[in-house]
Amino acid sequence: MARMYFRTRLAAALGAAGLAGGVLAGGAIADGDAVMIFQGIPPFSIAAGDCTLFTDVTLNDEAYKYAWFYRTTGNNTNRVFSSLDTPTETYRENEATFVWTNAGPGPAGQERFDAKLIVRLFDGPSPHQARVEHTLEFKSHSNTTQTFQVFNLVDMDIEATPTDDSVLIADAARVLARQRDTATNAISEIVGTGASRFEVGTGTSLRNKLNSGAANLSNAVGPVNGDVGAAFQWTLTLAPGEVRVIRGGFTINLGGPCPADFNHDGFVNGDDFDLFASAFEGGAAAADFNRDGFVNGDDFDAFASYFEGGC
Repeated sequence: MARMYFRTRLAAALGAAGLAGGVLAGGAIADGDAVMIFQGIPPFSIAAGDCTLFTDVTLNDEAYKYAWFYRTTGNNTNRVFSSLDTPTETYRENEATFVWTNAGPGPAGQERFDAKLIVRLFDGPSPHQARVEHTLEFKSHSNTTQTFQVFNLVDMDIEATPTDDSVLIADAARVLARQRDTATNAISEIVGTGASRFEVGTGTSLRNKLNSGAANLSNAVGPVNGDVGAAFQWTLTLAPGEVRVIRGGFTINLGGPCPADFNHDGFVNGDDFDLFASAFEGGAAAADFNRDGFVNGDDFDAFASYFEGGC
């Protein structure tokens, strides 16, 4: 029954988005009532909107642009990941995986990289809620130490009405942007954990900046009103074969504290589990999850219960 519902829900979303024929759709993932569609062949190759996100059966598209860009030192031009290499793609229920191998603008051994992007979609516990988490594993495929710039752009159209949104950097330490639909107060929180730079602005200005030239993000905190988005930039200086992992994502109407978000980055993932386990094994006060003054199995069980439930 669950798989039948998944297929039915996915087909309805594709049809509502005008993508049932597969002309523009690269693939889609779903969880509960939530569906996320990656448009473009290959995905992320459309200069304008390339992402569709439905949180509920009402089929209001909440997203417009979700893309990844890079820049190498020698080439010195911001490029979308799919500009030079078609990734392998895998879509399984709520998880999409994209793998780029030996990608980059230079000859073999120079300014090349491997990248593996995993995107997971989680339906929220209440209507009109969803969470998207992503992990980008970035590995230098160059013969010498290289510096790469990596960018993520998220342009939400909350309530499917782009012109009445506002966005600002709500927490610079966590690199967290908050976008709000001013008519309904629906919100999206967008996180670029560990980003070197960030910028909020109009969707057009951010797309123009990341689709050409060699511009860095400006650390503009906003607020900005209208059709808006948020972008994040990571500067990665990597030795040959060195790997760096980038984490982040965004939520819709899921603001507020989550007990299993142990590192307070707005998302519940393996980082939280590893940090809690380390604190627990060391008997640190931070591992007293139930606040009873002791660190013991009760704390581990309580944390695990929240973690397994996604919050």
